[in-house]
Amino acid sequence: MTKVLAGLLAGVIIALIAIALLVNYLNLIIVPVDAKKALSNARHDNSINEWIKKNFKIRQAVKPTVRLEWNPSNNNYIWHVILTEAQESCCSPEIPAKIDVFVDAKTGKISEKVFKKAITLPENTELNCKDACHSLYGR
Repeated sequence: MTKVLAGLLAGVIIALIAIALLVNYLNLIIVPVDAKKALSNARHDNSINEWIKKNFKIRQAVKPTVRLEWNPSNNNYIWHVILTEAQESCCSPEIPAKIDVFVDAKTGKISEKVFKKAITLPENTELNCKDACHSLYGR
């Protein structure tokens, strides 16, 4: 009877190792909080909404980007939500304002917010950008 139990236990251990290797091989990442929820949590944060009202020219047109990233300091995954101010043209004279929001992929809680105001570029930068863009695309 003990040989049977030992055989079953060895089989279970081998199966668990095989599953772990397969998951690692396929790079399967299972996180309880999905990208949609992470974005929703960032968009519904009061301090983020207040900052957008004060610093974004076009408050209704926020361009979101969401990426899953490894956070080695916490040894887990985080959602990196980037909320960027929409641009009025292809070559705006400024680098747009943006907010980097880091959302824990296990709990959905916001762990960090980094606010970056728009930076106005020198006047000739806009002209050079327009010339390059419009000559490239024949506009």
